Amino acid sequence: MYKVFSTLLAALLITTSAVAAPKQITISGVDGPSVVAPIAFKYSDPTFSGNFSAVDEDGKKWPVTVQKGKAVIVAPTSSSDKTYTLKRAKKSKLKVKKDKKENRIDVTLGKETFTAFHYQADQKKPFLWPVLGHNGAPITRDWPMGKENITKDHPHHQSFYTAYGDIDGFDYWHKTFTTPSSVTFENHAAYSTITADIIWHKEKDDLTPHLTERRVYTFYNTPSENRIFDLSTTLIASEGEVKFNDTKEGAMATVRMNDDLQERDGNGVLTNSEGLVGEKQLWGKPAAWCDYSGSLEEFGNVGFTIMDHPSSFRFPTHWHARSYGLLGANAFGYSYFYGKNSGKNGDLTLKKTESITFNYRMYVHQGNVAEAHVADQYTQWATPSKVTVH
Repeated sequence: MYKVFSTLLAALLITTSAVAAPKQITISGVDGPSVVAPIAFKYSDPTFSGNFSAVDEDGKKWPVTVQKGKAVIVAPTSSSDKTYTLKRAKKSKLKVKKDKKENRIDVTLGKETFTAFHYQADQKKPFLWPVLGHNGAPITRDWPMGKENITKDHPHHQSFYTAYGDIDGFDYWHKTFTTPSSVTFENHAAYSTITADIIWHKEKDDLTPHLTERRVYTFYNTPSENRIFDLSTTLIASEGEVKFNDTKEGAMATVRMNDDLQERDGNGVLTNSEGLVGEKQLWGKPAAWCDYSGSLEEFGNVGFTIMDHPSSFRFPTHWHARSYGLLGANAFGYSYFYGKNSGKNGDLTLKKTESITFNYRMYVHQGNVAEAHVADQYTQWATPSKVTVH
C-alpha cells in the first residue's frame, strides 16, 4: 500500500511540475533600437522555480530564470512582439565561484573574467576588481590593488565600491571599516548573485556594529560585448539611531575609471541622462544615469554607466563626478552640490531598525553613449517590456 501511494505521489509531483512550467513567453515590442537587456517579469505560480532557454524562431537561445514566481529573461528588444519557446536550460556561460585560497569570489562570462568580489581581512572595505569589458578591456583603475595604471592618488578609490564619508561623524569613505559577516552566492541561467551581510564598524579589530548593510550584486548572462550587473544595497540602523551627514565625500555606487578613460588626462567623456557633458556641467546635478566613456588602445570605444532606479532612495541621485576618473551616486551632499547658501541640506537620520535602499544598474559597454544605446538600456530597466507567459 505504501509503495503504491509513493508511486502515485511521485507521479502527481511530476505532473504538477510539468503543468507549472511555462512553455512559451512573448515579449512586447518597443520603440527605439534593439538592445539586449535583462527583462524582469512575474510568473503566476509564486512557488515555481526553474532555469530555461528561450528559443526564438531562428533557433537562438536566451537565458531565463524563474525563482519563486519572480522571473528574468536576458534577450533583445524588438519593434514588434516576439514569442519564444522555453526549454530546460542545461548550462550557463555565466558563473560565480569562490576562490579556494582567499576571500574572493570570481565572476566569469564564458572564458573571460568579468570581475571579482574581494573581501579580504586586510582591506578596509569590500570591492569589485578588476571590472573588465569585452575581450578583457580594463574599465577600472588597477591601483592600488594592482600596478598597471599611472595615477596613484586617492588610494581609497578601489575600482568599484560602496562607501560614505560622514555617519555620526565617522568617515567610512577614507578611514573606518566595512566588513562582511557572511557572503553567499548563487548561479542561475539568466543571472548569478553575490549576497553580503556587512558590518559598518569604527575600529579595525572591533566588529561591534555601528550600522549594518545587506548588499546584493546580480550579474547577468548577457553577450560579452555589453555586460550588465546590478547593485542593491540596504543600510540598516540595526543598533540604534544613525545620522548620515551632508557631504560630497561618499557614494553608494562608485567607480574609479582606468586612467586612459578619465576626462582630465585621458580621452574620457562624462555624460548624464539630461544631456550634460563634462564635470563642469554635470558635477552635483541630479540625473537618472551618468556615463564615463572613452577609447582604449587595442579595445576601441568603451564605457561604464551607473544607472539609478526610480525605486532608489532620493531618486534621481546626484553625481559626484570628477574629471580625474571618479564617478559616484551621492544622495546626501546637497549643501555641496547646490552651495552652502542654498538652504538645501542632505542630512538623514534613521531611527533604530529603519533602513534605506538604493538600487543601481551598471552597464559595461562597447562604443560611446550613443553607440551603446545607454538611454534605451535605462528605459528597459526602469520600465521593462511586458512579458506574457503562455
